[in-house]
Amino acid sequence: MRGAGEALRAGAALEPETRERLLDVISRATDQLGRLADDILATARLDTDRLDLVIAPCDAGAVAEEVAEAARTASSGRSISVGIADGLPPAAADAGRLRQVLANLVDNALLHGSGAVELRVEEAEGRVRIAVSDAGPGIPAEQRERIFEPFERLAAAEVPGSGLGLHLARELVDGMGGDLSVADAPGGGTTFTVSLLAA
Repeated sequence: MRGAGEALRAGAALEPETRERLLDVISRATDQLGRLADDILATARLDTDRLDLVIAPCDAGAVAEEVAEAARTASSGRSISVGIADGLPPAAADAGRLRQVLANLVDNALLHGSGAVELRVEEAEGRVRIAVSDAGPGIPAEQRERIFEPFERLAAAEVPGSGLGLHLARELVDGMGGDLSVADAPGGGTTFTVSLLAA
């Protein structure tokens, strides 16, 4: 972010495309820093039992659409699709924290996956389920629980991340009376599924 800002300051004769690319770098980095700050603050509050969740009927489909739209803007054209089942009931959730959970899962899919990211929102057995799937290399079965531990990272060192996102996502979903699971995606890759009680 600093490098892009300095290049913009020094480059009076930059081509418009170059300026747009540098501004895009700053925008994406700012989003990442904001999410990291939110994750660190929420994790600290969890550790001291000071994180309040307000559970109320929540339109999970609308939250998924909002998260996907923000991710499209920040991800330079990656395909992020949302499928919402007809007749979806509201979920019992804290809408702001559900947004944070899904943003972490989509960000994780974009960082570690390849190709398209897909969100699916549907009802099953009295629960609202939001699945986030990528087409990446997948996660070995024996490591699937480990990724939810704080500061655990399976990715290469050069891939950005704090190792807090998945830990925080599971803790928040647990706090909303739901669960967060991980499995192989159809056709390869990984699917994270948030399951919440229908309101």
